[in-house]
Amino acid sequence: GDLNRALPVISPYHYRLDWQIWFAAMSVPQRNPWIFHLVWKLLHNDAGALSLLANNPFPENPPEHIKIDIYRYQFQLPGDESGAVWKREFVKTWLGPLGTETRGFRNMVHNNRWKP
Repeated sequence: GDLNRALPVISPYHYRLDWQIWFAAMSVPQRNPWIFHLVWKLLHNDAGALSLLANNPFPENPPEHIKIDIYRYQFQLPGDESGAVWKREFVKTWLGPLGTETRGFRNMVHNNRWKP
């Protein structure tokens, strides 16, 4: 995420996509089949899936592959010269990379009858 984004005001319900992915990442991707469906739709520039994002990260063409990485975020100290609110550290890749031709992924899509 954007390291300069200020803290959002959140209701008691975690209806935001980033929170849903955060909760999913506490487990393994296979226990969250919705994430595979979301990736499939993003690989096809699906308007409904893209509407869940603040902006379209691939306005020209859909991506060839998508992966999800886990980062550890911490607040920057007040007055940090970078001006950023957050700093982050890479932890691991949680999912992917997946593309429309990734065999196991393609089989999952077929078995679930997901369409682009």
